[in-house]
Amino acid sequence: MDALRHFNAFQIREDYRRPVIPLLIVFTAGLLCGERIFLPVLLSGGIIGICLAVLFKRIVHRQTALFIPPALFFFLGWHVMTGFSFPSFPAGHVTRFAGETRWTITGRIIDEPASGPGRRIFFVKPQFLEHGRRLIRTAGNLRVTIYGNNGPELACGAMIHFQSRIIPITNFENPGRFDYKRYMAFQKVFGLAYTDADRVEVVSANAISGLRSMVASVRKDIEKQIEKSGNGVRIGILKALIIGDKRDLDPDVREAFARAGVSHLLAISGLHMGIVAGLIFFALARIFAFFPFLTGPGWVKKTAALFTLPGVVFYGLLAGMSPSTQRAVIMTTVFLMALVAGRRHQLINSLALAALVILAVHPPSLFAVSFQLSFAAVFFIVLGMDAVEGFLNGLKNRWLKRSAAFILVSFFAIAGTSPLTAHYFNQVSWIGLFTNCFMIPLVGFAALPLGLAGAAINGLFPDLSMMFFKAGGGILSLAFNIIEKIAALPHVSVKTVTPGLIETGSCYALLLAGIMAVKHKRFFFPKDPESRPPTMPVALKIALSLAAVAVIILIVDAGYWVNRRFLHDDLRVTALDVGQGNAALVELPGGKCMLIDGGGFTGSSTFDVGKMIVAPFLWRNKIGTVDTVILTHPDTDHLGGLVYIAEHFHVKVVWSTGETVETEPFHRFMRVVQKNQITMIKNTRAAKERVINGVRIETLYPPRGFPDRKKVQPWRNTNNNSLVTRFVLGDISFLFPGDIEAEGERELAVLSEENLASTVLMAPHHGSRTSSTAFFLSMIKPEVVVVSTGRHNRFGCPCPDVLDRYAALGAGIFRTDLDGAVIMSTNGKSLRVTTPMAEE
Repeated sequence: MDALRHFNAFQIREDYRRPVIPLLIVFTAGLLCGERIFLPVLLSGGIIGICLAVLFKRIVHRQTALFIPPALFFFLGWHVMTGFSFPSFPAGHVTRFAGETRWTITGRIIDEPASGPGRRIFFVKPQFLEHGRRLIRTAGNLRVTIYGNNGPELACGAMIHFQSRIIPITNFENPGRFDYKRYMAFQKVFGLAYTDADRVEVVSANAISGLRSMVASVRKDIEKQIEKSGNGVRIGILKALIIGDKRDLDPDVREAFARAGVSHLLAISGLHMGIVAGLIFFALARIFAFFPFLTGPGWVKKTAALFTLPGVVFYGLLAGMSPSTQRAVIMTTVFLMALVAGRRHQLINSLALAALVILAVHPPSLFAVSFQLSFAAVFFIVLGMDAVEGFLNGLKNRWLKRSAAFILVSFFAIAGTSPLTAHYFNQVSWIGLFTNCFMIPLVGFAALPLGLAGAAINGLFPDLSMMFFKAGGGILSLAFNIIEKIAALPHVSVKTVTPGLIETGSCYALLLAGIMAVKHKRFFFPKDPESRPPTMPVALKIALSLAAVAVIILIVDAGYWVNRRFLHDDLRVTALDVGQGNAALVELPGGKCMLIDGGGFTGSSTFDVGKMIVAPFLWRNKIGTVDTVILTHPDTDHLGGLVYIAEHFHVKVVWSTGETVETEPFHRFMRVVQKNQITMIKNTRAAKERVINGVRIETLYPPRGFPDRKKVQPWRNTNNNSLVTRFVLGDISFLFPGDIEAEGERELAVLSEENLASTVLMAPHHGSRTSSTAFFLSMIKPEVVVVSTGRHNRFGCPCPDVLDRYAALGAGIFRTDLDGAVIMSTNGKSLRVTTPMAEE
């Protein structure tokens, strides 16, 4: 606990002597500007040159240069970030060759392939592109997916040869969407390629050498030894724990750790680095104690600290150098160097230095979730423990003091990361405060040291290493069994709507104010009147002022969202961009929500549209309850995304035709409906019309008794049996025909001749040539047609002839593949249509 005395992060004198914090702030501000605003390279380079010249002149003449370094770091951040956010592509860049041409690509694998169900994914740096007689030397990186479990063994550094189209990276253009294109650009990846495993040829097995080759070899040996040590879930956890390899972690395992509030145990962080550094340091200190020439004051410890550094860096490389690992390596290095130099070590300055180094090496790290979570956790631990130092020092019992400190560290880590986890993952686990109390000792002080010992001796004593891995794996099996039981408990993890940046910032302002109030509690609760400070400390004034502003912002923000969600009197319909599928959110006056289909990818795709697209859109719009889900038909491109929605949202009712199919997504959906006790209503013309908050909802199709007719009418497939609904408010109406085709359109026109005319038509069957017959469209007379379809889809949707029919009616045509999400609203008299993402 003596280390707590070193947590004083607010000594003004120390900050001036170590100005890392202000430099980090201005550098970060420059990165934020560079991410949004283009600054010409010549201009930014000129400003940086002027700053350097002025700084050099002032140093030579021994003059003060107080404002020059901040200006220099600000424009440095802006300059380096502009290169990532606004890249310029040379003539031979891979982006120039995206399209329908099938290229023969020769390139080098630049990362370790990640295996998934029936596929391998990795990055490739192409060297050449060939097509016919064209041979082009190219630049830029590709994300390559290889399908199939056969084919050659692939590793980082291998030169490979395969054929594929180059597909440009795009986003699902919905408001508030995850910017996948930017995410990949920050990794210098600008295209996608797909091929089969048996069509990949290895030109040369491995060309990496030196330290990188040695690290890869050691890592591979440890990985193989861990895999031999047992089977089951503990292998994936042990590999993540020891070498930072999370590729074998099942999504259910990640979810269990997250719900139990211990997901940080799967990241190589300060705990790991502290154990590694401590073991190396104490072993070397014992050895160096025998050398007579190191008998001077402190020389044994200083020498041991100096020689510990290579081991720490090597382990960081072995663990993959994730942001949390980088932070831990840099902070450990600063601590050891401070020990060598005989200087006092300040954690807050070390943390700032670690962040500055990481951002200088790779500026886009600022926008990485792992970077933000890692530094937020440590920052608030440092800040919080400094605030409660007096309380801890007042505890006389040593074990009570250690227990209190342990709980408080967990509390500040959870508090410091909760706003971010709510923002990015829509989940906050309060149980982590208690789970960490026994999981950190069990995993961190038992399984982890055993695993690290096994990794350390693996090359010399493989049999003994195996014993260590088995022992560590056994402890992890016990730990995971406990975690699974905790994660299965109700309400241990709270699903949240998405707080925006302003809301997240306001939460952090309140948290800082609370910590500062605890730190300066003597001002509010003095032991006696004379001990109370005469004036409020400046830091406390600033913190309380920010808290007051934050409270006002949150009150105004809450009012805005209550009005937007529950007090509006218009009908809103949003056709989401879900690729080749359908999903539309209908918001009725008064706030009730209906979700019509949920999108989904057919085949072997592991991309969950509900989790990655539909749910984030709902959460960002502060929607946690879906009053009604309308499943037009059970095909996967309409049903797939609804599984996640039914599982993670409060869904009250599901409308469907009652038709069943023998597919895994359908069976999963029905299991979730049954588990969550969601009411299932089979909608036919027997339940024709409802009125909810002034909106008339008509169920037009399929006809009564349609299942029996399937035996004599082969055209009655799942598409033609789609549940067709129509929403009407005043003079404006919306028709949702699902994937109904020509035969179904004819029957619908006969059954509902008077009810078909609609202002907005959701194009049936994604604008396919089998739908949108001229007769059907003449009955609807739409003013607006919305086509939900995927970019460059293999079905050729929408069909050009169908688009011509829409245009011939004079209808405005909106396509999710070109316009992104289509947002429509009406008061019953006029219709407003916007495509915000297309406008950007």
